[in-house]
Amino acid sequence: MEKGKSSKTIIIVVLVIIILGLVGYIAYDKGVFSNKKKEVTSSKKEEKVTFDITYKDEEYLGKNSKGEVIITNKRNIPNIISNKKQDIADKIVSDVKASSDEIWKQMNDQADDKNLLESGDKGLGSSLLYSTAKQTDSYISFKAEQSGGYGGVSWAGTSGAVYSTKTGEKLDLVDLAENETEFKTFINDYTLKYLEKSDYQCLNDDWKSTFNKYLFEDSYNLDDEGLNIYISRYAIACGADGTIIVKVPYNEANSYLKSEYKNK
Repeated sequence: MEKGKSSKTIIIVVLVIIILGLVGYIAYDKGVFSNKKKEVTSSKKEEKVTFDITYKDEEYLGKNSKGEVIITNKRNIPNIISNKKQDIADKIVSDVKASSDEIWKQMNDQADDKNLLESGDKGLGSSLLYSTAKQTDSYISFKAEQSGGYGGVSWAGTSGAVYSTKTGEKLDLVDLAENETEFKTFINDYTLKYLEKSDYQCLNDDWKSTFNKYLFEDSYNLDDEGLNIYISRYAIACGADGTIIVKVPYNEANSYLKSEYKNK
């Protein structure tokens, strides 16, 4: 009889020990009785590199001897802030500003011309304005538009520039190509057909034999619609036609472009 009671007592004690052990383990694991923190696996992704673009306006006034404003020149300069690649952002801004400064000086030399300032004319001036044509993780594409004048021939014109967000370098048109030879052939053939069907009114008589040398020397950009090639005013047409713009839609260009420049 005593032996039976003893066995039951032992079993009960063992069960109590087991239960207390489980309770203690659970409490410890939950941090109830200690400072232990439960381990959490993190799947946090690396922060994406960003480039935020704004534009700063500038103005230059040309005044006559009476102090009256005769000429007003305007431009804007991009300012780029990057969360992780400010050196690249600064490099892009520096190059764009250098290009703008060259034209800006010519514009302001006109604004200081005494003959113009004392001519009696008012409301003269030009503008050089940049905008963001397209921005992706791989590049920033700018468009620059110049307009206005000083009483004679206007300063109208459009140009473009594309910069790598990996290096800050300005990209040549051929840098976009998957295969340079095939790309050049495509651009040449496409432009010939494009201009033959265009509405430009005063292309030079010899434009078909001269246009191709400007395709990769003048400027270009990318926008949401495709590739735009800008041939400078007077290069292959009279001034009335202004900048010759060849628009190549992505559905035509994509097969010749590197993946980062295709429309996705």
